[in-house]
Amino acid sequence: MDKISIYIFDEYRIYLSEYIKSLPKSRGALKTWSEHLGMHTTLVSQIMMGRRDFTEEQALELSDYLAHTKMEKEFFLELLRKSRASSKKLKNHHQNRLKELKSQALHLSERIQTERKLTDQESAIFYSSWLYSAIRLSCSIGEGLTLDEIVRKFNLPRELVAKTLDFLRETNFVKLEGIRYVMGSQYTHLAKNSPYFIRHHSNWRIKSVQRADQLTDQELMYSAPFSIAHKDFELLREHLVQTIQEFLKIVKSSEGEEVACFNLDLFWVAPN
Repeated sequence: MDKISIYIFDEYRIYLSEYIKSLPKSRGALKTWSEHLGMHTTLVSQIMMGRRDFTEEQALELSDYLAHTKMEKEFFLELLRKSRASSKKLKNHHQNRLKELKSQALHLSERIQTERKLTDQESAIFYSSWLYSAIRLSCSIGEGLTLDEIVRKFNLPRELVAKTLDFLRETNFVKLEGIRYVMGSQYTHLAKNSPYFIRHHSNWRIKSVQRADQLTDQELMYSAPFSIAHKDFELLREHLVQTIQEFLKIVKSSEGEEVACFNLDLFWVAPN
């Protein structure tokens, strides 16, 4: 399914109608929106028929629910303001603002390359929590996941997931196709001299500890402190490097069905 771009619309009702058409279960959309906004379904139906307009507060809440990016949200609100404007002069003012936002959006999309290096600020955000990587990887499952599916999968607040997806879209880690988020073309790699190296590994080791008391028979955790000769340590390290290489081959060719994590450590406890 192709992504529904808000920037091709001049009327917010038409955009919302096309958005609803893209939903797998379009019938329940107005009811879901009404419940989220605390409005009666009849009132939302009247708005969609052009008899009334959303307030800016209601439009902002709906924009958050639809997981718009910052620029998409501003564009959506400008569409509403144009619709609510009572004079031709004011309508033209908002129409000109819409043209500016559309131009900015086009310029931004041209700047985002298929592959690019994260800025230092982006890296600080991405490696601040395991959630960014986990949600990104979950979008590789099947044909991608909707916002609500990701919320249910990780059992997290909708606002937090929407904010995370907003960042992942801006950095090209995920793409929005219709209502589904799919894996983007951006990839990650951390050298051990990176300032985010410790944070990245700590995030996932903390996650493994949290998972330990719920471990199933399919999963595996193993910790083994031991004493060993230096030459055998090097031999073990070489075996593990080969294991990692085989691991990466399998992961690369495997169809995404679920998100997993593999932690591997081999280190001297008190090196001389």
